[in-house]
Amino acid sequence: MCDESLVDVHEVQSQTDDDNSVLCEDYAKLQYVDVNVTECVKSDVKVVSALSDSAAQISVIRSDVLGNLDVPYIGKVKLHGVLGSPVSADLVKINVALSNTELDDVEYMSVLCAVCSE
Repeated sequence: MCDESLVDVHEVQSQTDDDNSVLCEDYAKLQYVDVNVTECVKSDVKVVSALSDSAAQISVIRSDVLGNLDVPYIGKVKLHGVLGSPVSADLVKINVALSNTELDDVEYMSVLCAVCSE
């Protein structure tokens, strides 16, 4: 191992302080939005609190939240987290809409979601 590549932690901290990129103590705050979730025929509607994550590559829903909704099965996907091994998940199509709209004016959009147990 080459000792020249090691950097003292205090040196790194002072460098970030000097160029105004100080590490933030509070991370980006998570934002949630209430949405209506339903199957294709919209016979059963659930209101759930969903994480608003514009950087996500795919939406994920827990199987207990999906419950007994009869949603079309599309296939399987592998979810890769930051740590650990990839997780296999079912891919389904659900309809979602903002829940703060009047029932007559609800416009649903189809979303592909990975279904996980946790």
